[in-house]
Amino acid sequence: MSEKERPSALGTSGEVRLSELQVSDEQREIVHFLGRFIAERLPLEENAVRGFFWRSLRRWQNTQHRPSAEIGSLPTDDRLAAADEIFEQFTERARAVLRDERAEEIDRVAREAREAYADRFVRR
Repeated sequence: MSEKERPSALGTSGEVRLSELQVSDEQREIVHFLGRFIAERLPLEENAVRGFFWRSLRRWQNTQHRPSAEIGSLPTDDRLAAADEIFEQFTERARAVLRDERAEEIDRVAREAREAYADRFVRR
């Protein structure tokens, strides 16, 4: 698909349409992978974990004022920095649901998931 044919998250004014989450096929695969990975290690349903990540991606998109689908084309260091922001948002959401007494477990699983993500999707 050429650049002109590709749907854009940019409105006519050049601003990102914040009401739409723009994700790539790779991001869908990543979110499904993380959903399985984390649900196997924490008492959370896979769909709930995926929902947390979709919300985290939307927040990243809103704060960065760019479509989250662009993350995959960022340089490795920037991609990992984006992942750090998204995992931080995930951790906050998981702590709110599981309560802070599980904070250490949540933090450990989030670190493991981030490393699994980096190994499988970034450091190829």
